[in-house]
Amino acid sequence: MIFDFGKSEVIYEEEDIVIFFVGHMGKLALDVRKQLKSSGYNVSLVNARFVKPLDHTLIEKMSHNHQLIVTIEENMRTGGFGEQVTSYVMTANLDLKVRMIAISDEYVEHGNVEVLQHEVGLCAERIVKQVTADWLMIQTS
Repeated sequence: MIFDFGKSEVIYEEEDIVIFFVGHMGKLALDVRKQLKSSGYNVSLVNARFVKPLDHTLIEKMSHNHQLIVTIEENMRTGGFGEQVTSYVMTANLDLKVRMIAISDEYVEHGNVEVLQHEVGLCAERIVKQVTADWLMIQTS
């Protein structure tokens, strides 16, 4: 497989909401997209591929027909991919809201990965609730 260094892969391109995922969060991101689609939302899906360098070009392109970026990563929130995206959106003055889905800076026990992911909020049900609440806020403001 050949790909460009620092460039993300657009898997589905629609409008309104775009989900960027990092690493092996692809299945979770697909589940979130599927649930949002079944509720009538338009959702793009992007494999970020790289935490650094950030694909500024794609983020700017997505800002033309999306209002919400959701970042999903199994990393710490502080200093992570979502924070980079948020910083870029603010610096570039893009008209987008960013929802970061990541692990808070707290100790996480060892154990069953699925159970731990659910505990830290890396599960489709909780992400869908957050995204739908964000979308409602965007639409009513």
